[in-house]
Amino acid sequence: MFHDAIGFSKSAIEAGTFGGGGADGSMMAHSHVELRYGGNVGLDEIIHEQRPFALKHEVSFGDFIQFAGAVGVANCQGAPRLQFLAGRANHSRPAPHEGLIPAPFHSADEIFSRMGDAGFSPQEVVALSAAHSIPCVDDATPPQNEPLDSTPQEFDSQFFLETLLEGSDYPGNASALGEAKSPLPGEFRIQTDGLLARDSRSACEWQSFITDHDAMNAKFYKVMAKLSALGQEPSKLVDCSEVIPVPRAVRRQKARLPAGKTLDDVEAACDATPFPSLSVKPGPPTSIPAAYVIFSVSWIQNLTIAKPVQAYNLRIDLRLHSCLHNFVSQFAFVASYRLFLLGGLQTVIDETVAMSKLPDSGTLLHEVRKARKRYAQCWVW
Repeated sequence: MFHDAIGFSKSAIEAGTFGGGGADGSMMAHSHVELRYGGNVGLDEIIHEQRPFALKHEVSFGDFIQFAGAVGVANCQGAPRLQFLAGRANHSRPAPHEGLIPAPFHSADEIFSRMGDAGFSPQEVVALSAAHSIPCVDDATPPQNEPLDSTPQEFDSQFFLETLLEGSDYPGNASALGEAKSPLPGEFRIQTDGLLARDSRSACEWQSFITDHDAMNAKFYKVMAKLSALGQEPSKLVDCSEVIPVPRAVRRQKARLPAGKTLDDVEAACDATPFPSLSVKPGPPTSIPAAYVIFSVSWIQNLTIAKPVQAYNLRIDLRLHSCLHNFVSQFAFVASYRLFLLGGLQTVIDETVAMSKLPDSGTLLHEVRKARKRYAQCWVW
């Protein structure tokens, strides 16, 4: 969602030149161009897997990216239910140049300048950073799939605390471009995250999320709605947010210090507000495991779509990142592919094979027809 939309420059548009189309699906439409940009390293896998699916079902690339991202986030415990507007055209041009994509090795000044040109304040940049509570790093340095906080399976405020802990080492004892020392074994710290957590323009907003998950979610929801509308005319799109699943509630409002850490390990940077008191996770210090699992599953899926009964043999080799998994949409259609908001592992067996719990073909067809009628203006797979 972010990488497709952020290739957008207000200053270029005001100067009368092409400044990018924003959330227009250009990353998928022109993957041969945009996936070569350094800031998009590692996104080729999901783009190449999603593109045929969007083409097959005649969904615009811009809509597909926004829908998949919103559904993926919704599968993370504690996340907000993001807005989803449908109706983007499937005509785009490549983002004009690589410099529009923020890179993990950029300075805070560079990040704020680039994001400001796209229309985002330092506080909104912090809100967007909440997405880093669920990813892991791919295509950076061995070992792979290191999460950015100790709870990558949850959309919580732990990330905002742990980026303020004093770094001690690199995962795998090897520094990569854009990596800073992290406080916990197995945890990856992106250089820009560490800088934004300590910069005077963003430090207080960053610190405020540590003890206020609801505020973090509300601001993330708002800024993601703004991001998904870059380059678009929202009044011409259709609000199909009801098709996005409702996430499970967060387990705690406040972050906890990891086991073995104290407030002395916190590098507080907000001069206006004292750093809050926090509880400590019980138990001995532990390493953070790599955030993926590889497995295969086969099943026969009976769906009534074009024929009375149409059987599909599906063998899916999944590398699951974070709380993203196969999902059944509220339209009762099944989408089976890897979503690439990276992150940690949660229990996925029941959800992955949820297809076995689908209703019989007659009931399914009835539900599909109801959905088509209810959302006549929304695209349906």
